[in-house]
Amino acid sequence: MNETGGCCARRAGGRCRGDDRDRGRRRRDRLVTLQDVRMHGIFGRLPNACVENAVNTYFGDGTLPAADITCHAD
Repeated sequence: MNETGGCCARRAGGRCRGDDRDRGRRRRDRLVTLQDVRMHGIFGRLPNACVENAVNTYFGDGTLPAADITCHAD
């Protein structure tokens, strides 16, 4: 889990480094961001239904969210 803006170094246009290397391949990762929370590694430390649902679904059956998601504080 990651806080807003902390996922990676941003390039002009708002894209993360590494976007180009993933072009043409199926991504096997997703970013779950908790908007406006300035804390890294929130899963299990800061209760949030959206984050917990995304992580627990992945842990439970291996299903990733369809795309990167931004959750909002409960």
